[in-house]
Amino acid sequence: ASSFPLASLDTPWAQLREAANAARAAFAAPALAAFDSPRPALLELRDKLQCMLDILKETKEQVPLHNCETLNLLRERYKDTLGELQLGESTRSFLKIDKLLDHLEYDATYNREALPAEACEILDTVVPLCEALCDAQNALDVAWRAGEGGQDDKGVPFLHKLRWDLRVASGADLFEEKTHKAKHDHLYGEDGGKPCLRTRLYFTHNSHLQNLLIALSRPRDRRKDG
Repeated sequence: ASSFPLASLDTPWAQLREAANAARAAFAAPALAAFDSPRPALLELRDKLQCMLDILKETKEQVPLHNCETLNLLRERYKDTLGELQLGESTRSFLKIDKLLDHLEYDATYNREALPAEACEILDTVVPLCEALCDAQNALDVAWRAGEGGQDDKGVPFLHKLRWDLRVASGADLFEEKTHKAKHDHLYGEDGGKPCLRTRLYFTHNSHLQNLLIALSRPRDRRKDG
């Protein structure tokens, strides 16, 4: 899927905020106030995380981590993600920053008690910074897709999934989607002829919900959709 085409990591935040404000997708990011552009913020994030990994390398595991994970596996998670993103080296590191935030929020929520105090201090510093970068990226992405350069259809697949679940739950006609219902009944049974009871727990990012709201709020040209 397309994302906001950031030309350079050295683009000033003032210029990026102006682009977001033009589409009413402004982002407030106090954590970014100390940085002139995305690059120094990403490099600061990289250096802090590398310091945390160095601390964890010398840490002996005393308290079990969540879901039976080990400190070695935790370190590998961050090493792989940092290696993939190359923070501060390419625009991809800004466009895909939400991958890193997933790890940070997970460990801040589930593994804090198992981490040494020094690592927790770093975690408390980098989470707000990473969140601010994600908020900025999401706002710019929304602003770009709302204009002529992007397409506002990224929320449509999620919308189709919601529609299908609601139709099955209500017993409504599934039209061309009946084949999927047959597959579901084959897997889970038809419960003695009674309507199939379905529950759904959706895991998604804030940006995905923004995409869904954009898809709902902007009329689509059926001729273009085919």
